[in-house]
Amino acid sequence: SLSGHQPPPPLSDLSRLNFVLGTVAQQLAAKEGPTQSGAARAESLSAAFSALLPCGFLGLPVISWLLEFKRVAVSCLLVDSLGLAYGLLLASSARPCLLAAFCLVALSQQCLYSTFFAAVAKRFGFLHYGKHVGLINLGVTFVGAAQ
Repeated sequence: SLSGHQPPPPLSDLSRLNFVLGTVAQQLAAKEGPTQSGAARAESLSAAFSALLPCGFLGLPVISWLLEFKRVAVSCLLVDSLGLAYGLLLASSARPCLLAAFCLVALSQQCLYSTFFAAVAKRFGFLHYGKHVGLINLGVTFVGAAQ
């Protein structure tokens, strides 16, 4: 019975994260303006984003514990909370806020994909796991291309 299982995180979570990952450099360039100092600041922030992005693994102990001992819905709440927090921080122009947002994007990425794959496995099992993940990722790709 599937009654006790939670659905995977919605496509909107995956699409939101993919949008941020794919457009952060352009968004920073637009935010900082076309001046030489603005371009230099945007490049510096973009380099910081790239450096911080691989650090999402630091959140693995927390997300692993949540997925092991709590319902998937709790992990989904964490993913949504991280998305809301980094979205609010990215609206700022202050460097500390942007750097904090970059850290949260990195954590969110790890948490989102860990939760997503765990939820798909719990919902559908492993018999057709690859097909389900592939179809969901295809849907995310179409949404991303439409953006």
